[in-house]
Amino acid sequence: MEEVIADKSVEWQQILEQAFSVLHQAKEAEGDQALQQVSLLGCIGLKTGRLSEAQACFEELLAVGSSKGSAFCYLVCVKNMLVMAARTRNGELFMEWLLASEIRLQQALSQVEQSKAVDFVIALTFIVCDRRYLACLPVLRNLAGRLINAITDKKLVQVLFNEWTSLIAQMARRKWDEVNKFLLGVLLKALLKKKDLQLMKLTLLQLNMHLQMYSRWDGFEKAFVSYKELQYFYLLLLKRAGKLRFDEGLRQQYLVIVLRSIREWIANVARVGMQDDLDIIRQWQELLKKHLTAGVQSWVDLLVQLEIAYWNLTKPKTSRKQLEYLADLLEPNVVTEEYNTLLKRVV
Repeated sequence: MEEVIADKSVEWQQILEQAFSVLHQAKEAEGDQALQQVSLLGCIGLKTGRLSEAQACFEELLAVGSSKGSAFCYLVCVKNMLVMAARTRNGELFMEWLLASEIRLQQALSQVEQSKAVDFVIALTFIVCDRRYLACLPVLRNLAGRLINAITDKKLVQVLFNEWTSLIAQMARRKWDEVNKFLLGVLLKALLKKKDLQLMKLTLLQLNMHLQMYSRWDGFEKAFVSYKELQYFYLLLLKRAGKLRFDEGLRQQYLVIVLRSIREWIANVARVGMQDDLDIIRQWQELLKKHLTAGVQSWVDLLVQLEIAYWNLTKPKTSRKQLEYLADLLEPNVVTEEYNTLLKRVV
């Protein structure tokens, strides 16, 4: 038996050496096939428990020059080995490989069609989040951030953000706070960097739809906690609306995006829960106080009072009979003259 195993090891070594040699000598047109062969051998190695052989294949992929094969083929080959590592429950190996390949992946992603780069990043992000490989999150943040900054096609950015919000919804249902916080952080930071207000509105609409559905399944408080980073985002936009160094039109847009977005999901959550808007507004205020840090509580008070005022001004029929039951949330009045003037201009 030992002789058979030894013979197989020698055979494997010979196969690997031959595949590596072909890859080194491959001309440009032959590079893709050579890369695929090395990746395939690495996947077989993982599946059959030959981790040292799989490691050798991955190291070969890392070492090979970028002139050997196309960037797209390179991404596919690396992804195939990472997927196989995850499927065979070699989590430590997956994390080690992804960390080691970050620079090469960045290079390859910048050389392929952006739609293919988006597909790659979404697929990789799902694997990392699905397996909760938390050590890989910084690599994903770098890869996704660079890609988002590079994309100029607005439709493609929207496709990426739609996929990303769907992934957030999946992870939120699993109650994986670290993963959810990471995904929301990447998305919301990207929204700010893109400076595309229409894109921001559409993405917030998607997030609000998911928050509404979560509230229907597990209750408003659990939905709030899972999407807590979204509340910090609203506060950030509110602060920007108050900065005089920004153009007034932009400040008005920031304020409208915040107040309208909150008003809509409050109404929707109230509807699916068969409650009045005032009940959700009060729950929302209590959750803001309970779950957000002490350092932002003064802004929480301002946001709540502005939201109540906006709700009253834009939905008078709904709010007329309910407003008196929220009077305690309006005292003391913290809305400055600047914000009050801005509010009147956006209603």
